[in-house]
Amino acid sequence: MAEENGTGSFRITIRHVWEEQQEMKRLLQNLSTSLPTVAKKLEQHEEDTAQILKDHEDRIRQIESKMWKIFGAIALVAGAAPFLARLLP
Repeated sequence: MAEENGTGSFRITIRHVWEEQQEMKRLLQNLSTSLPTVAKKLEQHEEDTAQILKDHEDRIRQIESKMWKIFGAIALVAGAAPFLARLLP
């Protein structure tokens, strides 16, 4: 891009600045065309992630519900055991 002039310094011309500006313009155009696609993919990913989390939460609630039913039955049996033990000869 820059030209060395033999004194250890560089000379940057308007042409070099213009070429770099054109390159930046091209890169920005590429970004602006790909941004909507990336944004759409991100939205879809967020929706998918939200659905997966909801599914996991539903499964966890079902497991917790079953656990409490089992613990309730165990507590009932443990509470009734002394009374049932008295009935046995």
